[in-house]
Amino acid sequence: MKVIRTIHPVGQGGFYTEIFRDGINDHCIVYDCGSENKQKLKSAISSALPDDAPIDILFISHFDSDHVNGIKELIKHHTIKCVVMPQLKQFEWFYILEDCIKRGIKATDEHINNLRTAIQHIPIVEIEPSNSERGVDGNEDTHFINLDENIELRIIKSGTKLSNDWLGTISWIFMPINNWDAQKISQLKKELENLLKPISGKITIDWSNLSDEIIPMIDQHRQKINNIYKKIFGSANNGSMLLYSGINDVNHQIHSHLFFNCCQCECCLRWCGCHYVDRDKEACLYTGDANLLDGFQIRNLQMKVGRLIDRIGLMQIPHHGSIKNFSWQAYSNLSIGESVLFVSYGTRNRYGHPSTYLIGSLRGEELPIAEVTECNDTTLYQIIDM
Repeated sequence: MKVIRTIHPVGQGGFYTEIFRDGINDHCIVYDCGSENKQKLKSAISSALPDDAPIDILFISHFDSDHVNGIKELIKHHTIKCVVMPQLKQFEWFYILEDCIKRGIKATDEHINNLRTAIQHIPIVEIEPSNSERGVDGNEDTHFINLDENIELRIIKSGTKLSNDWLGTISWIFMPINNWDAQKISQLKKELENLLKPISGKITIDWSNLSDEIIPMIDQHRQKINNIYKKIFGSANNGSMLLYSGINDVNHQIHSHLFFNCCQCECCLRWCGCHYVDRDKEACLYTGDANLLDGFQIRNLQMKVGRLIDRIGLMQIPHHGSIKNFSWQAYSNLSIGESVLFVSYGTRNRYGHPSTYLIGSLRGEELPIAEVTECNDTTLYQIIDM
């Protein structure tokens, strides 16, 4: 079995594929599919796989437009057999509120509805948020699901190990970890009810009535709601569904090559493809827009992945390199060891991503970093032989 992992150059967004090649058939998984550069994303989708090649699993980190707005285009070219995403049921109001606060816009459920429409005919697995009130649970091998044997709609625990029949005898797993904190979301709902019930004169708030009740209340009391949100969460972009993709065996030996340009200077982009080799660390940790400055999220991630954290040889710097989501200390606290980091961003983005200070501090610790932009020459490939 050979695995071809590609970090596609789509600018300010994310589109990542893994192709599993057994000599007979190709199987594919995708993590996120979105970008602010829609033309570049469309081009990347059209060239990522042969037309009509099925996608076995689409993993969605969170519901921001720059991570999901390409899914409709992806479905035009490919049949998607299963979608794995953060739990949406019962939490729609929260994602709408967070999107409103992050982007400074009027509350809307348009992006949620667009996603629902795009994936309405696809089997969906929703991953429960974690819960700091219960503490951090370790992961057990009993939390293991074969998606080919369980295709009905369901909600499963964060950190469950997923597999497929087509993986055969190799012990490769996909471990989605929903790092949103359910306890904080519950606290937010309680404080919002204390605010909104007296104002509205309602005995109860119908959190499922988005268009007629929740959205108007968010817009009408935006500043007060914003203050409550920030008191509990600190800032927006606090959660994502992370994904561990790799071997489920600490002692398994593999051979892996990483190909990427080490910087954005003209000489590198034109003349040299820098080559980094790591012979025994095939796993990738995709992080979306997770906040890995949050102590609970770090501990939760460590406990879910357990000793498999030693297998991580490639890791996504979260939130396009924002200094509000990652640091050298956060990386050190994860105890991953030697790995390659990659960051996806658009060279003309309006957010100042990636943070010059963050990238400088990571490079100062001699960590290899692949900067993947909208330029084709920044594509990162990892080839894994098993």
